[in-house]
Amino acid sequence: MDWEDHDGGSPEEGEAGRDDEVQGVFNVPAMAMGQVFPGESVVTSMDFHEDGELCVAANSDKSVTLINAVEGRKRKTIHTQKYGCGVVRYTHHDQTVLVSSDADGADHAVRYLSLYDNRFLRFFTGHTDKVVSIAMSPTDDHFMTGSADKTVRLWHLSRPQCLAVLEFPPGHGTPYVAYDQQGLVFAAATSTGKANIIKLYDARNYEKGPFDTFTVEHKKVEEFIVKSKEMRSKKARALSLARWKSMKFSADGQSILIATDASLVLTLHAFEGDVKQVFTGHQNDLHSELDACFTPNAEYVLSGSEDSGIYAWRAEDGKLAKILKGHSSAVGRVLCSPKYEVIASACTNTALWIDAGLEPGQ
Repeated sequence: MDWEDHDGGSPEEGEAGRDDEVQGVFNVPAMAMGQVFPGESVVTSMDFHEDGELCVAANSDKSVTLINAVEGRKRKTIHTQKYGCGVVRYTHHDQTVLVSSDADGADHAVRYLSLYDNRFLRFFTGHTDKVVSIAMSPTDDHFMTGSADKTVRLWHLSRPQCLAVLEFPPGHGTPYVAYDQQGLVFAAATSTGKANIIKLYDARNYEKGPFDTFTVEHKKVEEFIVKSKEMRSKKARALSLARWKSMKFSADGQSILIATDASLVLTLHAFEGDVKQVFTGHQNDLHSELDACFTPNAEYVLSGSEDSGIYAWRAEDGKLAKILKGHSSAVGRVLCSPKYEVIASACTNTALWIDAGLEPGQ
């Protein structure tokens, strides 16, 4: 599973970068639903720009919506009828995003879309099946994609061809990708019969292969659930076998967050790969792909739920702190602004949540 170099060298990096300062703290128990943007189709993906003000949402009706989360208003809606919208991720510019195809057929390119004039700036081709995961480097213009074709590809915004590809052998599941918040490490996660595996790479020397590999055995997850939640072994076993559906690093780099297709979210120690905490109680009977996220200060873990709530647990001990209620159907998307005390969530409607004692942007 070594990287295959497809380009022979790294492109010149742009001037992208991010300020890691997070404004304020997230007082999740005091948050209430603010502005709501009604919709008629399911929101398939959401992302905040690194400045924390703008939020973009991909919709199953093949449109992309841009929202100013601080002002609480919709900026525009862009239609991409030919290709559809699967995963959407911001680049460093607040008017350009990466969008995977959600249309039927053999076209699985990732598209570099200008929100300013609804124009595709570049197509990134190479995947032979649906792209399920996109991660943008927080420090430059590199990005990664994970696909149902069992490959991870490394790209640069300036070039349509991938720089390198990592192929997982038969028997492995669909890979998911993530960068740490400093852009020094990226990770690729996949599954085997008895465990899930995370491979960690030095972003500057990925050609040398992973510098560490975590093997998260189903049995270990089961034992942790039984011990920490006083849950019967049969139920804990079923949860431990859940398929991983997303992976994110905490802003402090200490934890890795895993969302699954069951009523289970878990965190791992970012340096050892051991299970750090598990979060249960939300509803996911239909094995939906429900987003989970950290608050920027890593104090809380949030997850959507099929019962129309947003579940918020204390990250340290896994105790439920709050269920945010107000949506009318299953909440599939939830994420926090990296700079403002705002949560964005979506079912078919998109909602912004703020501290009940504050005005947006305060």
